[in-house]
Amino acid sequence: MTIPFSQFRGKNGGRLDTSAIQHFALYCNTMGDEPVESDFYFDDIPAVKAD
Repeated sequence: MTIPFSQFRGKNGGRLDTSAIQHFALYCNTMGDEPVESDFYFDDIPAVKAD
């Protein structure tokens, strides 16, 4: 799957300034009040700047 930087949003819905990126995080939101146990598995996450 490819997600263009133009689709990213900054924290709390703010503007994403790609020149200021120092780290990133991945979150999995749940629906409802029941706790869930889940795992993320990633082989590779590249960040590529297109000219």
